Amino acid sequence: MALVDLRAALESLLGPARAGRFTDADLNLLLEGGYATQDDLKDASHTGLQRAGLKPARADQIIHAQAAASQLLTEVSCSNVVRLVDADETVGSCCLVSFNGRNFVLAARHCMNPKAGQRINVESFAICGHGLRHLASFPQHDVTVLLLDGGGTAGLPDVLRNATPFMVDGGIGLMPGIAVTLIGFPLAADKTVVGFQQSGLPLAAPGLVCWLSKAADEAICSYSGVFSNCSGGAVTFGPPHRYLAGMHTGITWHEKGTDPRDIAPEAGPSGSGSGAPAAATAAGGELVVETDTWSGDSATGLAGQARACGGKRSRQEGRARDCDVQYCLNNVEHKSCMGTFVPAHVLVRLLHRCHELLAAAGDEDRGR
Repeated sequence: MALVDLRAALESLLGPARAGRFTDADLNLLLEGGYATQDDLKDASHTGLQRAGLKPARADQIIHAQAAASQLLTEVSCSNVVRLVDADETVGSCCLVSFNGRNFVLAARHCMNPKAGQRINVESFAICGHGLRHLASFPQHDVTVLLLDGGGTAGLPDVLRNATPFMVDGGIGLMPGIAVTLIGFPLAADKTVVGFQQSGLPLAAPGLVCWLSKAADEAICSYSGVFSNCSGGAVTFGPPHRYLAGMHTGITWHEKGTDPRDIAPEAGPSGSGSGAPAAATAAGGELVVETDTWSGDSATGLAGQARACGGKRSRQEGRARDCDVQYCLNNVEHKSCMGTFVPAHVLVRLLHRCHELLAAAGDEDRGR
């Protein structure tokens, strides 16, 4: 009966023709790996499916179906979420935002491949084929703020010149249960969805806020699907997707049955690690700003690491965070699709600091 039910779930997800490629042996591997229902298949990761013993081609079919089930943003002709490209390779996503009359590009700092002590150089990075200029990075929050190289709109490709940036409004509050949407360029879709790389349109995954830190400077959302290379992507209210709820910084954990407290953060240049840094700032801690050189500071993930700012966590704070993680384990539906993000009111604080840097440099009018 379990085989019959699983085959029915596969047919619902993949369609009868594609599901017919799965043998009974394939279905038994899925069942032994804990994939028994359609929800299990929707939450599956490529790594988990291969660890269950499934052939790569069959795992690709399931991941393809997950991506195809996500909503393509076909209602917009120009996106305000774009690919972050380093030496012609997509390493993450970016948000185009407007704040106090000026346009900025937001990216996840870990996607910039920071190396402590080295001079910051973003010459190899681009969005839509256009170069970027580094303004400031905030290691405690895993946020990098960039400007379009050259300033103004002259010489910009149409997709950037015609885009309507997100509005960043720190007055829109967050609380568990609020519906949001993650928008980005998942690696899985690049590999499996025909024409996705050429379309220029991102994918959207609806979700719910399920956790906020006590200081509300870090948040976790449970999505219907979340994929690598979305770091730096937009977490929005809506539709319509005009206001940012925050900026996505990474996947909290994605292996079925894995406790995130047992995973050390591992974030590479592509932001594809299962523990990409989350926003973390100790209350009252001094804001670290990188303008010319990468510091040794970094954000910490959810797995109970020491905070980047303000020294070691107190035992009381550690217990509180451990209880929050346990709450997520017990109550969040899509445990394998949970992502961290920096809330909009934190982004407002960081962008205010960017305006101060521009004013000090006499550069306030560039990029308007």
